[in-house]
Amino acid sequence: MSLFKTRDWWSTLVGQGEEFDTGCLCVADIDNKGSDKIIVGSYHGFVRIYQPVFTRSDGEGVKGVGGPDDVVCEVQLSLPVLQLAAGRFVSSSDNVYLGVLHPRKFTVYTLIAQAGIADHGKQFQLNRVYEHNLQRTAFNFCYGPFGGVKAKDFICVQSMDGAISVFEQESFAFSRFLPSSLLPGPIRYIAYTDSLVTVSSSLQVESYKFQVVATATDENSKQESQNIAKGKRITADWTFLLNETAMDLVVGNFQNSPLTIFVLGERNLYALTEAGSLRYMVKFDFNPSCFLPFSGGKSESIGCMIGTYAKTLLVYQNTCLKWAAQMPTVPVQIVVTNFNDIRGTVVAIDEEGHLACFYLGTDPSMFLRPTSELREIDYSSAETEMQQLQRAIKEQQNKSVLPMPSASSSQEELKLSIFVPSSFDQSSMARESEVEDSVPVPSITVTVSMQAKTNLRNVKLRVSVVRPLAVSETLLVVPVVEPGRPIEKRLTIFMKHSVLPTDLRVEATAVFYTNSDAPRVVYASGHLPFLLVMRPCLPLKNAGYKLTIDTNKPSVNLTDIFPETTGDGTESFNNAFGFKYYGLAPVITVLASKSSQRYRIQCDEFAYMWHVLNEFVRRLSSHFKMGHGSNFSVYFEGPPPLHEYYEVIDRHFQCRARHNQLSKVLEERASQFRAVQKRLLMLYRDKTPAPLNGLDMLLDNSYKQVLSLAGAVDENQEKKDRTSAELSCATRIICLLLKIRSSGMSHEDYVILESCLTSVVKDNDLQGWEEVVDASIAHLLRTVIAAKSTKDMVFSPSPLALQQDTEKLKKHIAVLCDQLGKGVQLSEAGSKSQDKREKSRLSSIKSEDDFEGNGSYPSHLVTGVKKGSLDSGKVDSFYESDTKKPLRMNGGTPSGLELASNEPPEHSSGQRFIKKSAKEDETFDDRVPDLDDLASNKNSEQLKSGQEELIYGI
Repeated sequence: MSLFKTRDWWSTLVGQGEEFDTGCLCVADIDNKGSDKIIVGSYHGFVRIYQPVFTRSDGEGVKGVGGPDDVVCEVQLSLPVLQLAAGRFVSSSDNVYLGVLHPRKFTVYTLIAQAGIADHGKQFQLNRVYEHNLQRTAFNFCYGPFGGVKAKDFICVQSMDGAISVFEQESFAFSRFLPSSLLPGPIRYIAYTDSLVTVSSSLQVESYKFQVVATATDENSKQESQNIAKGKRITADWTFLLNETAMDLVVGNFQNSPLTIFVLGERNLYALTEAGSLRYMVKFDFNPSCFLPFSGGKSESIGCMIGTYAKTLLVYQNTCLKWAAQMPTVPVQIVVTNFNDIRGTVVAIDEEGHLACFYLGTDPSMFLRPTSELREIDYSSAETEMQQLQRAIKEQQNKSVLPMPSASSSQEELKLSIFVPSSFDQSSMARESEVEDSVPVPSITVTVSMQAKTNLRNVKLRVSVVRPLAVSETLLVVPVVEPGRPIEKRLTIFMKHSVLPTDLRVEATAVFYTNSDAPRVVYASGHLPFLLVMRPCLPLKNAGYKLTIDTNKPSVNLTDIFPETTGDGTESFNNAFGFKYYGLAPVITVLASKSSQRYRIQCDEFAYMWHVLNEFVRRLSSHFKMGHGSNFSVYFEGPPPLHEYYEVIDRHFQCRARHNQLSKVLEERASQFRAVQKRLLMLYRDKTPAPLNGLDMLLDNSYKQVLSLAGAVDENQEKKDRTSAELSCATRIICLLLKIRSSGMSHEDYVILESCLTSVVKDNDLQGWEEVVDASIAHLLRTVIAAKSTKDMVFSPSPLALQQDTEKLKKHIAVLCDQLGKGVQLSEAGSKSQDKREKSRLSSIKSEDDFEGNGSYPSHLVTGVKKGSLDSGKVDSFYESDTKKPLRMNGGTPSGLELASNEPPEHSSGQRFIKKSAKEDETFDDRVPDLDDLASNKNSEQLKSGQEELIYGI
């Protein structure tokens, strides 16, 4: 039993599916018999009167559950009940009557008891005494002895437009408009000052003398009416600024304490004097729902009970919190009354109709502790029991405390799969695409399937793709997944923005709870076809960036690698293909060599080659594996294209630096704009006009500068998003080239490399991609790649802050690539040594299939040199003078080759390099369609301008 919890005496549920709010609860002696009764009205038009009957249960104190015997009367009215109250509303009687406010009517009822027949007891009826029809829609009302009348209560109804209508019991008195009352607020009557106090739409408490309101009539009107359109302006007696919305207002006039006006705000409780000055204020760190002031007893302090949306009841004495108790529901109104001579019973109701009478504290415990029997202690048995317990504790410690559920267990409960079709939608569903291209953007419909072994409810499925891709629905909620009945959801994916795609994966995540309320997460992913974001086009002869890929197998026809890019009626080239992203200009060209085992991928933008390069390497490997070529290998000879990579890094870094600079200037201009605003506001509020001294022009210029800087920030943000996508793709290219350059790199090493040189580019105000990658590579160089003497040294990491430039990052990347080229392993299951790789490559080079003519010269070493120009005596020039190992060729831009001079310059690694001639490499140029040869083609003019217009069938 918790001490800080409300203790129920009596409770019941009022109605089914009805709504209640502030003003729906009233406790009064409505039948004038000397005992209080609970009166409840709902928005559905029901009025119910309860007289709780308490029963005592065994040992748990006084408790009761509402039943039919507790219901005194239940009446269904034809209109919703907005508010009800008990007062002396009939002029011919001093008894208490019930006043009920409807949207367009105010009605007064009386409760009459009739003697029952036989054993049925008394019967109660709610009879109407009189009613007033309202011309305006009502909001709330208050009552009291207006004007100092004795033993009578007048009624003041406030409408939705802020007008008040006063009724002197059965007769209408007058209607007035209160100033600044565009929206209605809580309203109360103060008998001590004969005033009406309310909270206006100006968020301030306003008090009006009743006599001032009553005499503020229009001189032209001869009689009072509810349909007033104008009148004299009423001046408030006093005002108090709240600056927040008032939820309720109560006038506390208790014995031994001064009159206090309590106003409950959204975050504060205000206690005001009758003159409008602040007595005290309480700040909340919670959201209040209702409140009720009550007398503090003999002391001058006033207590206040506050209900919160956290289902708690807080009791304050002035500004000091005295008690807190947990409630089962969120109360909307609280009343304190006396039942059966029991003082201080709290009555509360929530918005769903849970009515309860409770008290604070605990029930007295009737339990008596039995006396313990005296017995002698058996030390031997106690020692034996202690050893057994220690042994059990040790065995339990050796076991796992709580094994986490494995992914396989989640997959057994719910099987999640994604099916990506091989063909696109016949009619594109990319209606929301913002890509502008001459060809409609295609869409593909994927199917997400869920199959469960047991009944699973409320399975939340989230499907995500990486920008610029978009999916038709990202979040789906499946109410029930039954075993044996798989659920399939079809979703459409398309390219929405004209931005370079970084990832073509589609991921699905299902979150659900098992029957034992244990949370589970199931993940599935699929790979989208690369032609969803790009289309075939005419290959271009020249490009700014080139990558050359070597293999140990003869070159194949590109139509076998990309069969979906050819179709009937379209012109194609077997050894030259072009691709282009939808809505983007760069063209990616793929070339295959006839006389060697090389392939070239070229483009005017370095990062744009990623998807074609990755797809080409994957399909090339799959092609030879299907042909039972288990020893197929892909090589990238030469150093990685770091210079091109550095250009992408610098562009991204410049966008970040400019973003910080623009944000700083924008903050300064915004601060200047606010300062000018404050200065102008002070001048405008001054009663004595003063010259502006050009402040208006300064305000206008500052506003224009803020708008201009905000536009520049948005423009730079778009540019940074594009450079981030390019940086991500360029990083993936470098990682892939490093992997195939070190053909023996294991999967574990590649995972470490990708995590260190990450392709996930996410920048924020605290840190960016450059700082994260620099710290990761520095840690890798100081630990895994470092010498044994420095591995155990302690290094203090530098703070992850924006650097002045990227020179340090570039040096770290160059050192990492150099170490990986030397065969350094990043993990225990690393790549093979450099000697083994060279040995296996030499053995593949000396096979008969790799030689031309009489088998004297390796074909890929004499590329670009005319046949017959070399004899067997000059073949050593292709090898290092000492090791006789074949020279590595530049993998960036291979061109026509000629032998170096007899004394070539030495490189830092001790290898000789082959010169490049100015002539283009004939091995590739004879495969590229000459633009002059295509002059007769109908698209020749467009081809000469460097634009693609030749569309291959998909």
